[in-house]
Amino acid sequence: MAITKIKYSPSVNIIRDKDYVFNYIPTRNAEYAFNTILNDSALGIKSHVLIGAYGTGKSSFLLALKQTLEGSHIHFKGYQKLLKSSPNYEFISVVGDFNSFENYFAKLYQLGKGYTTADILKAIDKHYNVNKKKGKGLAIIVDEFGKFLEHASKHNPESELYFIQQLAEWANDSNNDSLFITTLHQDFSAYALQLNKIQRQEWDKVKGRIKDVPFNEPVEQLLFLASERIEQKFSGKIIDKSFDKLFECIKDAKAFPLRDYFEKDFAMKLYPFDILSASVLTLSLQKYFKCKNCTETFVSRESGDIVIAASR
Repeated sequence: MAITKIKYSPSVNIIRDKDYVFNYIPTRNAEYAFNTILNDSALGIKSHVLIGAYGTGKSSFLLALKQTLEGSHIHFKGYQKLLKSSPNYEFISVVGDFNSFENYFAKLYQLGKGYTTADILKAIDKHYNVNKKKGKGLAIIVDEFGKFLEHASKHNPESELYFIQQLAEWANDSNNDSLFITTLHQDFSAYALQLNKIQRQEWDKVKGRIKDVPFNEPVEQLLFLASERIEQKFSGKIIDKSFDKLFECIKDAKAFPLRDYFEKDFAMKLYPFDILSASVLTLSLQKYFKCKNCTETFVSRESGDIVIAASR
């Protein structure tokens, strides 16, 4: 498979960017999610939903996970034993839109009109069995899953929920080498607020088939990403002689607004930002974009000269 580097982009699309290597820097949160998904899979829990605010890197994580499991580019280091025990997968990558999730798969497998949920599951199982003969499993990753859920809550929720439930149960089957991973901006139940009591109960039943994986990056982790990227881009940078004096002034004034990472080595990685201005800038961007109907700032995980950016 041909791999091409991409230039800076403020967002990742798991379909458009599937063959590109990007400069992904795993945070503690991303490492936790990666470790959880692979260890759970070995135990038979193979349906997960990453829940995190806009701009926290869920799409980037999905792409990094896919490339790592495919072996095209290993973004998560130090997991050789876990990766060795993990199956090889063919990936079905889906980006959500305000449409029927069930119909998406009916079109994918060219089932035409008059299909049933059983027909779709049979087509997926047939696809899986073809892969199994080649020594591969089947992984379904769905970004922006909330758009499908919004559509489901307004149009035929019973049928849509039943399909999601059946798909999750198929993925969780211990006999299948399968994964079903989705992303949401809020808890699964939040998409069911306008449903009646019986429909909400069905919604909760489906939620029980899919394990939540929290995916919110604190500001400290965003600064960590910025420091790692600056260190990569400017590894030979010369630290100004005033650095030590400024660091001590910030320390004596107890002005650093965050809980962690107030260390000289970390501050040197952030240079030419000083550690105080970098933290204030990140917090300010976060507050500003919350006022503009955005929930988080993020640090670009892709190659490019812009380090700190804001989510749309």
